[in-house]
Amino acid sequence: MGCLFFYPAAIIPPITGTSQSYSGLSSTLLGYFIYIMENTQRKFTFKKEERLKSRKEIDRLFSEGASFHQYPFRWVWAERSEEIQPNPYPIQVGVSVSKRRFKLAVDRNHVKRLCRESWRLSKHNLYPRLDAGYSIMLIYTGKGKLNFSYIKKRMRMGMKEFIKQSSKSSNNQ
Repeated sequence: MGCLFFYPAAIIPPITGTSQSYSGLSSTLLGYFIYIMENTQRKFTFKKEERLKSRKEIDRLFSEGASFHQYPFRWVWAERSEEIQPNPYPIQVGVSVSKRRFKLAVDRNHVKRLCRESWRLSKHNLYPRLDAGYSIMLIYTGKGKLNFSYIKKRMRMGMKEFIKQSSKSSNNQ
């Protein structure tokens, strides 16, 4: 069948006016094309509002929050207090990498970038399963740089553990 995204322009004519004319495509192929175009438009963003920046919230997170370890991360989390910072996003995330383990800022920034990228690509699985707002600090505890696929895999495992622990916490209250 081939890849739907690389059909020549002669097969898919430009849309003129309000009527869409796809005369060169069969109805099945057109259905697949529309399905793929609609489902690949998901936004995998990590906006400023999703980042944990508030000093008060970070201090409260470490004083009152719960934690667990899922190598290479230590997850510190707490339910977000809305009086400090109301936010439309269910989770605010911060990433920290130890200066002791990575002496060069270039290396610390690279690891943080990999962690934020794995969060950005995986968070859509987590958001629908939450009933409250949370603040999370991901502390990278690995001794060296790990490859992106491993970090992403462990991030998803950590998200599953977070869902378990946050549901236990909300049931106990």
